[in-house]
Amino acid sequence: MATPRSGLASIVLAVAIIVAAGRARADEPAVVSVEISVTQLGSSIQVRGRGREFACGEHCVLQLPKHDYRILVRDRDGNDSATALTIMAPTRLTASPGNNRFKMLGIGLFAGGLAATVVALAVFYDASRASARTCTGDCGAPMWQWYAGGISLAAGAGLGATGIIVWKASAHARVAVSPLAVSGRF
Repeated sequence: MATPRSGLASIVLAVAIIVAAGRARADEPAVVSVEISVTQLGSSIQVRGRGREFACGEHCVLQLPKHDYRILVRDRDGNDSATALTIMAPTRLTASPGNNRFKMLGIGLFAGGLAATVVALAVFYDASRASARTCTGDCGAPMWQWYAGGISLAAGAGLGATGIIVWKASAHARVAVSPLAVSGRF
């Protein structure tokens, strides 16, 4: 007849085996097929995730564990753009590189907006100093300074905001995702 101690030891051993088996299966992520291609000839793709890098070129099919990945696209001129993507099922990705010309245009517009804002602040500062002086007669700042400062500030804000929007919209790679139809034929 089994003693209570041997029965307890059997239960503890069974629980330990079940926990170890569940942990081993949880550490092994499921692998899915991912087909990747670029829209612009001469571009190349690199996939990064789980501490590894996968060079893809213009087209490839990878077997990737379900995970978060970073898709880097290099256009034919050597400009890099990237985007983040979570892959959880068999997927077809079509990647387009960011538009470097519009990205540079956005940076230029932002810099122009910043410069116009600095000019507006300088004009407002000068106008407020002229209004604060005590003197005899008409010592206030001319009205055109206040109008010029306001116009410059509005233009700077508009250019700066437009620049940031164009810059951010053009800097990242665009990825179209669709499910991958897995056929039974090889």
